[in-house]
Amino acid sequence: MDKRKDLGYIGLFVVIVIFVFWDVVILKSAFLKGDYAQQFFPWYKIYSDSIKSFHLPLWTNYVQCGFPLFAEGQIGSLYPFNLLFFFFLPFKAAYNYSFLFHFVLAGVFTYLFSRKLKAAPSGAFLAAILFCFGSVYAGCFVNTSSLKSLAYFPLVLLLFETYLEKRKIGFLFLIGVIVGLQFLCGAMQMTVYALFFYTVYFMYRSIIEKRRLIVCFKEIALISAISFMISLPQLYFTSELASYSNRQVANLGFSLWNSFNPLSMIGVFLPYLGGVFTKGNLIYVGVIGFFFVFLGGWVFKKEKTTRALILMFVFALFLSLGKFNPVYVLLIKIFKFYYFRAPSRFVYFVVFSLSILSGLGFSYFSRARQAIPKIIYKIFFVLVALSLGLVLTVKAVFYFWGKEMLFFLKGYVSKHVFGQVYHRYDLETYLNKTESFYNEMLARFSFSNPVVIFSIVILVLSAALIYFLNSKRTKLVRSLCFLLIFIELFFFSYISSAIRGNLANFKDISPKEVSVISLLRDDKEISRILPFGEFSSLPSWAMPSLNAYYKIESVGFYSPLLNRDYYLVAQDLGIVDDSLGIVPVKKEKLFEKIDLVRDLNVKYIISDMGLENSNLEFLTKENGSFLYRLTGYKKRFEFIPSCGGSKAEIEVKMYVPGELSLMVRSESSGIFIFREKYYPGWQATIDGKVVEIKRFNDIFQSIKVPAGEQKIDFRFQPVNLNLFMLVSGLVFIFCLWFGLRRCK
Repeated sequence: MDKRKDLGYIGLFVVIVIFVFWDVVILKSAFLKGDYAQQFFPWYKIYSDSIKSFHLPLWTNYVQCGFPLFAEGQIGSLYPFNLLFFFFLPFKAAYNYSFLFHFVLAGVFTYLFSRKLKAAPSGAFLAAILFCFGSVYAGCFVNTSSLKSLAYFPLVLLLFETYLEKRKIGFLFLIGVIVGLQFLCGAMQMTVYALFFYTVYFMYRSIIEKRRLIVCFKEIALISAISFMISLPQLYFTSELASYSNRQVANLGFSLWNSFNPLSMIGVFLPYLGGVFTKGNLIYVGVIGFFFVFLGGWVFKKEKTTRALILMFVFALFLSLGKFNPVYVLLIKIFKFYYFRAPSRFVYFVVFSLSILSGLGFSYFSRARQAIPKIIYKIFFVLVALSLGLVLTVKAVFYFWGKEMLFFLKGYVSKHVFGQVYHRYDLETYLNKTESFYNEMLARFSFSNPVVIFSIVILVLSAALIYFLNSKRTKLVRSLCFLLIFIELFFFSYISSAIRGNLANFKDISPKEVSVISLLRDDKEISRILPFGEFSSLPSWAMPSLNAYYKIESVGFYSPLLNRDYYLVAQDLGIVDDSLGIVPVKKEKLFEKIDLVRDLNVKYIISDMGLENSNLEFLTKENGSFLYRLTGYKKRFEFIPSCGGSKAEIEVKMYVPGELSLMVRSESSGIFIFREKYYPGWQATIDGKVVEIKRFNDIFQSIKVPAGEQKIDFRFQPVNLNLFMLVSGLVFIFCLWFGLRRCK
């Protein structure tokens, strides 16, 4: 390997990252769209504050009347680089730079893996660019933890190839450490998928190298054991939370949600058009990049590593089809594995394989003097023609039979969607969604849409350049290839769920309702807010979980691991989302459930509409948002005396997330109510003696309190957490030391 060239290309990659993310670098913008704003940004703020105070964010009271944030897992509380970034840097800098750091890691590891496969420096550089700036990793499912976890995927493959070459056991220990870190990043589903593809890759490479499969199984078992031990604290408590979440009632429909639609394959050449058929996950490495995929796969088809990549591509594409793949559906039914949804996430491994193959193809183009095989041109231009033909066909269908198509779609939805036994929305909502989809199709396939025109122009220019590749192999042509690829990917970064499309200015989430925020913050009484109405119309700071960033407690919540008992209680209020969407609620339903709202310790309701009700006191209206005070709301801490007893005096000594200390003085015994979510791990003591915590109204905590003056303490401390963390730390240190020592 030419180290000077390698360092030069890696340096150039870093420069490109800084150029593309210049506003992220100077902390002007950040990833604040979709789940980034609703989950990761506010959760990382809680994490940052906790780490700087030398404790883990085991519990937060800003959402769901209390929630075990550490167990949710997606913020990666124990991931070493999260600890470093969020402890030493201010929050916004840590949030942005931790992303950029892992983005660079993904590019560097992809480059090094490509070089290991004998790609030229320029080809390895292209592979890194296509992988990081193409589809999937660029948007990474709007999920920071997935982006961090999957940055290590090429590194594991690189270490395994090195292990096959040197046969030193230390590399297996290092792989186990890396996979453990992937789990600690917080993306459990994607890490499990990655582990599956490691197994596929390892086994195939072992077969090709004529190694005994039993040896390969032992190696995979060792790697898995190390990774599970390192990630034990996170895996255990996340699995426990999952068992109490809505995932416990997940079904086949849940697991098949967001399958990769075969029609989205048009996105290979025209990503803007392909995006209408799928939710974010496209297969796109640029038009020229895709041509080099064919070239690399064809020319190097006899290479062992190339075959392994092609096998990974086939497996990943096969699995990503989900409900469109009868075999996948049958497997899910047989094994009843309903916990993971969105099969389209397998597309990540499709795009990774294509990126490496494209880099190999460009390496051949740069090095070889032989002509590019004619069959490559034939396949490529046939696909280009089919893509353009599909666009014209769809356009013609809309032009001649548009109304008939809309009528058919509405009829299909009425019969086959709303006609099912269970559905989340009423018929009117489903029909409105159908019409919105139809209108989006019209817009995306309209020749008056500049994005469509630009997409087609890029496709034609790329095809024209490819046509002349055989006769012109000068440095200028190679440079033009890179320039056009960069233009393609930069354009793509603004559409779908790609990079620039997920960026927003920090000012965009700043509250515009200044007087409302001031009123809520000036109220020193412990209480919660309830956001009511269309979430798209409500101020962003009132949305779960962005409210946590502004330190405003809410009964709303958005998480795939939303507690099942809380969901059943609060679902009729339209405030809880288990990642499948919120069921719209009319204000009459809110008024009907007003006693429940009181019991949730809700003092304020912020709404996008006027709410005329005798239980609500209007306070102010600002920027289209109405603020009401709920009369008769229940206090966070309440003492209910036994029959004939008198009320108690409650003096709060300390109340922070996960910990409460107070004095209760009463002349009679009774029940103390703590309106914080009931969940395993909470412990209560009266004068230092442990007492049993019982449920109150299904979701809150309560204890029996004797007469007199009592010191009461509640503390959230999951059992065995410290032990598991000790085991994790010791295994990590030993395996890292042993792996590095035995690699020499």
